[in-house]
Amino acid sequence: NKPEGPQKNLIEKFSFIFNTGVSEIKRKGAITRLNYEIKGLEREKEKHIQALGHRAWEAHVEHPDFAGVVVNLKELQIEINRLETQFGEHETQIQDIEVAKSELTEKFNQSLDQIEQQIVPHRQKIETINAEKEDNKIQIEELRSKQDYLSQQVRFHQKNIQELDLGTDAEKTSKIELEKGAIRNIFLEKSEIECKIPFLMSRIEKLEVSLGEETGEISRLEGEKDTAKRDFEHRMKDYNNQIHQLEDRKKQIIKQKDQLKKEMDPFLYDLGKKVEQHRVEESSFREVLSDMDQLNESVESRRQQIVEAESLSRAMDRNAWTNFLVFACSLVVLFISLIYVLVR
Repeated sequence: NKPEGPQKNLIEKFSFIFNTGVSEIKRKGAITRLNYEIKGLEREKEKHIQALGHRAWEAHVEHPDFAGVVVNLKELQIEINRLETQFGEHETQIQDIEVAKSELTEKFNQSLDQIEQQIVPHRQKIETINAEKEDNKIQIEELRSKQDYLSQQVRFHQKNIQELDLGTDAEKTSKIELEKGAIRNIFLEKSEIECKIPFLMSRIEKLEVSLGEETGEISRLEGEKDTAKRDFEHRMKDYNNQIHQLEDRKKQIIKQKDQLKKEMDPFLYDLGKKVEQHRVEESSFREVLSDMDQLNESVESRRQQIVEAESLSRAMDRNAWTNFLVFACSLVVLFISLIYVLVR
């Protein structure tokens, strides 16, 4: 059964209010979305304008209306070119220093090799001297051992003489003479040894002097190595400091260039807008201008949709919209109250 009378009117009124409210919400949502899309398109257009300005600047496009912008761009570009030249000079200086470092390192290594070659024969001589010293010491020890042995033999013969002298052997006189002869021979041998030992001792002393001379020469050459090393380290440190300073200057130049390029951006943007406005050398920028035209059309289309939606909003029943808002707020309050009661 279809509702009739007052009930029908109430339902129709409620349906009208509901439809009006939903339609208005959809319109407002669409307007918000369209405004957001317009902002995105305008940002995209700004990128195209900036790109157009860059291309026009690189192509040296001329027009009386561009004069003011171009003057500012030229001044900034001259400063950038000057910085780039300075940057290149620093690069060349660093390369020259690196070459000098390589040459210094090669020269230093050659110097060390030469000194080391001079040290080698002295080390060999020290080895020879030490070996000769050791040999002389061994000879002295052997001679001293032989001296001790001969002294024992002397005592042995002297004991024999004493025993023969006290004895009654008929041949003791001849035997004593033989013992004395043996002692004389031993003393002759001992005398010869006593002459050899001082000679060997003197030889060791001379070897010690030679050893000191060789060691001193090695110390002198090692000192030359240390001096060369200190000089090398000092000069390398100086070169590295120069490179560090030049690298710092390069970094400063990069920062200055970046800053100047940022200062160029507004002028390039203005140039791009002017090229779009005057359509100068349009064939050279057809692709960019075509994209910009499409963006302009898209923006204009969305703005028109917004105007239409706002017109519909102005034409709607304001009372129905107010009643919808009151009804919606009531539902929200009721929902919040129910949640509050359930939580309690």
